[in-house]
Amino acid sequence: MEQKKTKFEIITKDDTTTNIFLNGQDITENALSVTFKHAAGEVPTVTIEYLVDECTVRTLGELIVKKRRP
Repeated sequence: MEQKKTKFEIITKDDTTTNIFLNGQDITENALSVTFKHAAGEVPTVTIEYLVDECTVRTLGELIVKKRRP
């Protein structure tokens, strides 16, 4: 099955206004930072730090916490 492609755009209108779009949706107001990574021979990636009002995580398994040794 082919993976759905994601469209990411950064559009700068002037010296002070930039808009960030993800799949056509303007996410500018909640984006805290954007980091691009492109190393030779690897697929380029984009990391977005995003401010959310609510977050739900559903997962299988159990939480394992390992204490650091001094």
